[in-house]
Amino acid sequence: YIYMYRLTIILLVYFQVVSNLSAQVKHNFIWPLGRDKINNQLDATLLSFHSPILEIDSIDLEIDMVLGAAVLSDTSGRLLFYTDGCRIANADHEIMAGSDSLNYPGLKFELDCINNEVGYSFFQGLLALPFPQNEHLYVLFQLYSPSRFRTDDPEQILYSIIDMREENGKGKVIVKNRLLWQAKFADRITAVRHGNGR
Repeated sequence: YIYMYRLTIILLVYFQVVSNLSAQVKHNFIWPLGRDKINNQLDATLLSFHSPILEIDSIDLEIDMVLGAAVLSDTSGRLLFYTDGCRIANADHEIMAGSDSLNYPGLKFELDCINNEVGYSFFQGLLALPFPQNEHLYVLFQLYSPSRFRTDDPEQILYSIIDMREENGKGKVIVKNRLLWQAKFADRITAVRHGNGR
């Protein structure tokens, strides 16, 4: 009897874990990385985790994904957009409507986004997440420094909202650079799933 009880518990746990793994969303299955062009040669890579074997392709990125970056795919793992903190590119690697001048204004924006074009240089200063209870909206959290000095720590968390129904499914920024929180921050931002699964 004890053997059957243990076997039943083990099988229940196994099937629960397997069903949870197969039902997980795939918001992080595509990773564009690197610079668009170095010496007129492509130096950007697209990593795809759709299959058990990692797929690696060279691509022509619209923006450099070198420093701070965020990427989001839909629940099936299809790339939706990626950002360097200055602008957002859609899945077709075109600048998304309304996405220019993320984290604007400020000296940091001018130095990182206009003069240098490497992206807004907080190492983990961007976070893209699906909007709760809406499969078409996504929120981008941005660490921001309004300071006059490039090396200052972020002092604000801004957010922008992307609607993927706009522009024939290519997406559009419908809310941009709104203040969420003001304080001193390290240059990293992350998220965890709540205990209730949302």
